[in-house]
Amino acid sequence: MRCAGLRYIGGRRLLLAAIAASLPVSPLLAADPQTLCSSAQSRQADSFPDGATLRRTAQSVQEVLSTSDYSRTTGEQALRLLETETEVTAAADPSALASYCLVAGQVMRMAGSGSDLRARDYLLSALRFARTAGTDAIVADAAYRIALISNTIAVTPDSRSARRQMGLEPATPLLETLALSPDDRCGELVRLDFQRETRLSAAASALACAKSAAARAGDADLVSMAHLQEARLYLADAARRPGSRDILLEEVIVAAERGLASSSHIRNRDRRFDLTARLIETRIDAQDSDIRSLTENVANLRSLALSSPDEQAIVHALEGRIYLAGGDSVRAAASLRRAIFNEMMRGQPL
Repeated sequence: MRCAGLRYIGGRRLLLAAIAASLPVSPLLAADPQTLCSSAQSRQADSFPDGATLRRTAQSVQEVLSTSDYSRTTGEQALRLLETETEVTAAADPSALASYCLVAGQVMRMAGSGSDLRARDYLLSALRFARTAGTDAIVADAAYRIALISNTIAVTPDSRSARRQMGLEPATPLLETLALSPDDRCGELVRLDFQRETRLSAAASALACAKSAAARAGDADLVSMAHLQEARLYLADAARRPGSRDILLEEVIVAAERGLASSSHIRNRDRRFDLTARLIETRIDAQDSDIRSLTENVANLRSLALSSPDEQAIVHALEGRIYLAGGDSVRAAASLRRAIFNEMMRGQPL
């Protein structure tokens, strides 16, 4: 009986092994940023990565980025986590690909082996996938990050920036994308030839897309950040181009005012205070002469401020600068003294 039982168990094992061997084995597909997110790569139509695996990978990497310091070491660690294997599926999952490529673009900016050019390429892929999936939140996030990168990448010798510096192209305000309808701005960004655009026009195109997509997604925080970034771009360009300074400063003020209108809808109090303060400061930096409007902005900021010395210092400092711009040196001095006092009351490291 004992020997028969062993033979039975052994036979069952052989039967199970035979069944397992006869089952089809799902092929695995190597998934990495260069393969999935590079515009230079092309995959066969019947070879797509598993969407659930890509989402889990993107989430794991995002957790690393959110809990670690932004360093090259963290970037390399996150880059390794992005390399995985997935089952092959018959149809692409554009939403999962968008999430994966968005994180890959962030990591490529941080990693020591990364580059801004590759990061922008991955983010553009994320934007394309997100547009296909109809995921406005990822479209807005990718476009905003593209804007930040585009303002730092060096231009090519035949670009509009280089031609303008050599006097081969007139220094005209680069606001073409603002004339497009909101639905066209992200399409314009996808079609943009970054090699021939100025830093400002490339960043402006990306920000126009970010604002329209963020508005559709109901993300007032990102809308405000995009307006703030746009205002700062024009402010920096105004310093470089004295001949167009007045026109560009007007654009700074318009962008900052629109950002303030959006910031009033931000739910998080800390974020709302921070962005409101930065937008008011940008209006002042642009020499906005509408003192009444600026005073109302600071009054709204004061209603948000806590009793903490750092926030009170910010409110008084902005108030002092507004008084100074309006010619009231007495009140300006008083406000700036209060700002200094509150700054001194802040906790100091031991």
